[in-house]
Amino acid sequence: GSLSHPGSAAEHAAARLEHRPPTAFEMSKCRVINSLALLCLGMLSACGGGVYLELGDDPNHMPPSVSLVSSVTEIYAGQTLRLAAAATAARTNRINVVTFYRWDGNIAVQLGSDPQAPYEMAATAPTDGRASVSYFARAWDDSGDVGESQTVTVSVWP
Repeated sequence: GSLSHPGSAAEHAAARLEHRPPTAFEMSKCRVINSLALLCLGMLSACGGGVYLELGDDPNHMPPSVSLVSSVTEIYAGQTLRLAAAATAARTNRINVVTFYRWDGNIAVQLGSDPQAPYEMAATAPTDGRASVSYFARAWDDSGDVGESQTVTVSVWP
């Protein structure tokens, strides 16, 4: 047989596997924890807060994947370039629309939308003296989920 001494790892493992009813102290501890949890939920609900439980990812409520490309990497101010987005919705969802934006500082300016693939639009390079312009796209699917592309930056020459 195997040698073991009192308090050995084998004895501790056997004790953990032993099936016994919970003690009164363990039961009261569980009741206190459950009561506190219910109290917290009630307080959240009373103050207008909500409780959101998610049990795994719902593949139909994942944001669409979106990528954006520009027809040029450099352009003269006032000239037109083409933006094209590739958008894919999760599982059974479909893309409803892709909307194109230009960053003006830290403000996203909506340029236009395309409801049908291929998702494209023409954009005019700004004439305000900036050295570059950045664009991005957002795609909405029929579940209301929104995905955003990476930013594409184009150099602008005067």
